[in-house]
Amino acid sequence: MTRGTGRLIAFRNDRLGARIICLLNAMRLAHSLDLPWAMQWHETHDIGRSFNDPLTLFDAGLVARHFIDREALLAVQKTALRLGGMAQEAGIGPPPAEGLDAAALRAHLAEGGNALIDMPFGLIVLRGEAPEDVATEVARLWAELPVAPALKPHLAAIAEAVAGGTAYHLRRGDLTGETRAMNRAWPAKYVPDAFYEVHVERTLRQGRVPILFSDSPSVLARFAARYPGLLDAETLGRPDGLSEGQRDFAQLWAMAQAARIIAPAGSAFSSAAALLGGAPKRSVTEDLAPAEAQRAQRRLARRLRAGNRPPRPGEEGDLGQSLHHLARIRRAEGQPAEAADVIEAHLSRGLTLSYLFPLLIALRLEARDWPGAERAGSLMEGRTLYHRLDQGQALMLRALARIGTGDLRGAASCAAQAWWHEPSTHLVRIGLGAMLEARLLGPANFLPVTPAVHQLRPRLAPRLPKDPLFVPLTQGMRMPAAPRLPRPEHLGWDWAALGRSTRLDPPMPPEAEAAALDRLEGQVPPRDLAGLRLLAAIHRDPQEATLAALAALAAQASGDAMLQHRLSVAGWLLRDHDTARRAARAAAEAAPHVPAHAAWMGLMLARTDPAEAAAALEAAIAAGLALPRLYHEASRARLKLKEAEAALALLDSARALSPADTETLYRRAELLLRERGVEAALPDLEAMARLDCYWPKAVALHAECLAAAGRPEAALARLQEGLVRQPQDARLRAAAERVALAAAPAPQGGAVAVDGAAGSDARPDPALADGHPSRPAPRDSTG
Repeated sequence: MTRGTGRLIAFRNDRLGARIICLLNAMRLAHSLDLPWAMQWHETHDIGRSFNDPLTLFDAGLVARHFIDREALLAVQKTALRLGGMAQEAGIGPPPAEGLDAAALRAHLAEGGNALIDMPFGLIVLRGEAPEDVATEVARLWAELPVAPALKPHLAAIAEAVAGGTAYHLRRGDLTGETRAMNRAWPAKYVPDAFYEVHVERTLRQGRVPILFSDSPSVLARFAARYPGLLDAETLGRPDGLSEGQRDFAQLWAMAQAARIIAPAGSAFSSAAALLGGAPKRSVTEDLAPAEAQRAQRRLARRLRAGNRPPRPGEEGDLGQSLHHLARIRRAEGQPAEAADVIEAHLSRGLTLSYLFPLLIALRLEARDWPGAERAGSLMEGRTLYHRLDQGQALMLRALARIGTGDLRGAASCAAQAWWHEPSTHLVRIGLGAMLEARLLGPANFLPVTPAVHQLRPRLAPRLPKDPLFVPLTQGMRMPAAPRLPRPEHLGWDWAALGRSTRLDPPMPPEAEAAALDRLEGQVPPRDLAGLRLLAAIHRDPQEATLAALAALAAQASGDAMLQHRLSVAGWLLRDHDTARRAARAAAEAAPHVPAHAAWMGLMLARTDPAEAAAALEAAIAAGLALPRLYHEASRARLKLKEAEAALALLDSARALSPADTETLYRRAELLLRERGVEAALPDLEAMARLDCYWPKAVALHAECLAAAGRPEAALARLQEGLVRQPQDARLRAAAERVALAAAPAPQGGAVAVDGAAGSDARPDPALADGHPSRPAPRDSTG
């Protein structure tokens, strides 16, 4: 046949099982339909780095003929026809193909199109194909897969040892040992030991051989000591001399030879083994009889209650996942308070996994224990929550708890901080919308919302769910159970620069936005609607003519604070700083008791009048608008006034408010370095490293401080972490050269000059230019 320029491309960026599934799906389609194919083998810096080099797993000829680099994938990824997978959820490419047949796929490739295969589970079956034939062909390709020479004798020795056995897959690894992963709950991938123990005990009673597969040496050792009749998959075949990645591949091969697989429901590794080897796979929790499941649950609960000490290093991940599992069990039984008691005890003893904090507050709310929910929220204070999502959700839940206890001022403060941390999270959006609807948030304690924004509700506007989390609102505030809520996303039109990022993500497509605004005709004041229309237009397409129209409208109503504010926002967006400053002052004068207008004026005046800017920002903070951005800009203004101690005090307050905010940590580290020396700056820089923050400026500053403190090896290791991710960054490369060539570190505790950090004001904020919020700014990441 005549081949086109397109091809099948397999790609996954996670671990081995899902990658093999994509690879074999591409090979199967290529063999069956005589189509060209390629594989992009992703290189990673996390736990999957053990198999970064495909030549350790596959025959060199296969790699040379079919494996492509990252750039080749990126060139076609957005336009490729997706044959399955999860990429649509990440906003990559068109929707997956449905009902595609062989002729259509051939035609697509013949016309130069590409097809992306990127799903973690299952086989691609085209219309007209028999699933059993596809499975048979994939199994044949798996058995004949050209592997690296070092693997061949090892794989040949496995089949006989495994045949007829029951394979148990205990997924641990990164879920319990890597910081990013262990700070998330993985209920579909992690099942506590107790459930496996009960199942293994049944298998041994039946006279069958259990074979244990796990990526955790401690799990293997624990089970081997408890069950002498169990086989450790690590010992199968001839593992000596194999790399870690090769052992992973060999274990996938071994599991595929088993007669039966018991594993977590969401494990791609064991699902791939079952698919490739034809063995039935059962979820360990679903395969237990009711009496066995209850025995496992009692064993789990007993172990979690037994601990009365802080977790030891290496225990946190298993402990957190087990606590989350216990919470799911007790919730299903209608006993959230029992799970909350156990989780609270562990958090009080020092366990800090970010997802457990919102979970604990939610459990207390579900039990209608408002004081307990507030007490749970207080456990966050001073703790560094790894994921910003968890911080935002926990703050919103704490706001609901405070409504329940009657602390409405405290509830508003928590809600404002939740908006700052994670405004697009579903829970935060619903909570903010409900508090706006109940008038618990308003101009005096949050951000002013005009009638047009408050009532701008497209057909898909959220409803307040019938959920026990929101009982404090529906009972205490006498709200209807499921009202339509304002969409807090629209706050960004007026107040984006006070948020964590100045980037405005459009809440609706332009057509839907226009229709929603049209529906407000006759329902809200005409001037409010006209001003909002013009501001929305400027956000989409900044034009001087639109600014002039908004200025003319504002001139007709000098006492309308929000209209003056919108003119200021428009001037800021168009970099007309005179208009932005003048209109911001007019808004603040028209509404002197609204802290948000004072805060905005402070931002707009920062470049020309730092004294007035600092005073305005600090007044807004004192009035209760405690958003970290205000502390940042007030600190910058104080530095311009040569008031370093006042600037540092503001950053201290910002750090107490949001311990995991990387921008606060970086600003504070720079200032501490300048004022108090290396040792004072290092704790904040090390906190950024623990949060997996790899900003080049932060990595370079951290490394040079480590070198100055007499720790050159640690400095070079930190720089290497940054260079692995951004190998061409000039700042990192220059810092690496300086550290490597330094004959002697700076005196202990002495200040060092790093890219102008010493002896100068704080460095420019990436989200601000010359004291003014820039547009747009990238969302910084805490990892």
